[in-house]
Amino acid sequence: MPQKISLEAFFKRASYNVAIEKKKDVVNGKQKNYKRALELWDQYEKLNPGANPNNIETSKDYVMSIALGIEGGYSNEKPGLWTVVQYYKDFTAGWRRARMEEEQESEETNEEGEKKELVKVISLNVTLSTSNFIKYELYNILELPFRKRLRRYGSQIHFFHLGTQWWKNDWFVLLKPRRRVEIWALIMACVFSTSRIGEFVESTCRLGSGRGLRFQEIIFAVFRNKCGNIEFAVQLRRDAKCMTFTPDKRPEHALHEGVETRPLFCNPMLVIVAMCMARNAFRDYKSIDEVLALEPPQDEQMIQLHWNPNVRDLPFFEGSDGKMETASAFGRYL
Repeated sequence: MPQKISLEAFFKRASYNVAIEKKKDVVNGKQKNYKRALELWDQYEKLNPGANPNNIETSKDYVMSIALGIEGGYSNEKPGLWTVVQYYKDFTAGWRRARMEEEQESEETNEEGEKKELVKVISLNVTLSTSNFIKYELYNILELPFRKRLRRYGSQIHFFHLGTQWWKNDWFVLLKPRRRVEIWALIMACVFSTSRIGEFVESTCRLGSGRGLRFQEIIFAVFRNKCGNIEFAVQLRRDAKCMTFTPDKRPEHALHEGVETRPLFCNPMLVIVAMCMARNAFRDYKSIDEVLALEPPQDEQMIQLHWNPNVRDLPFFEGSDGKMETASAFGRYL
């Protein structure tokens, strides 16, 4: 048991160990949405003097007006249910942020010289009641479509066409030739697993966080398959949603070369090995010949290749600036 220290020493140690985290700024897109939502409320308040967002009936009438004012898309004049929900979320979040940024004044003087209390935060009961009103009542009253766009799934033929276009028919010269290999490696990692793009690179929902796949979260191995042939394989750990505080439970997926005959661009290990060699990622092997010559002993199923300590904390999918690749940049390349 650690020795007890004085109260002064306790907080002195705390001051040495403190790590001040910079408050993340709201992304530009969100700021525009918040501003638009507050402007809509201001206009509604002009049409309905004395409107109070903390009044349930007023709040319901407001979202009804919003739903009727939104112009629908996809050949349907009515807005989608989740569009209306998002409008209300932007309003409540924008309202809370705007009020918290104001000075800590709880009152203001109106033209008559009376004191009027500012509505700092919209009541949780009001937001919950209004959200339920949108989802269960307004949804039926206005017959809002639950979904407009048909969900599309990639198929094997789509993947073959993409690979052929990327490696054979695309004559665009990238600024850095390695980018073509890295982008295809990211595509392969998602195709051969159930991962989302934002679980291997920095998601648009995690801007500035630097979260994504790093070398230390990958296990690289050489094993002998069921046919007796030597194969490369990796195990990738996904930075899945809602698992920030349970990293030990994050899903893992294995990628390997496979025994079927198929085009080279369908081999996920080809580009991964190339990336590892280009970045001198292996601790004990410096050339591709050394890696290709590896064979697990007959009495062992596989052997693991350990990472160079210099790359363990680095992003596996690295952006042009040397930081974690972002989903936005990946989308622009596609």
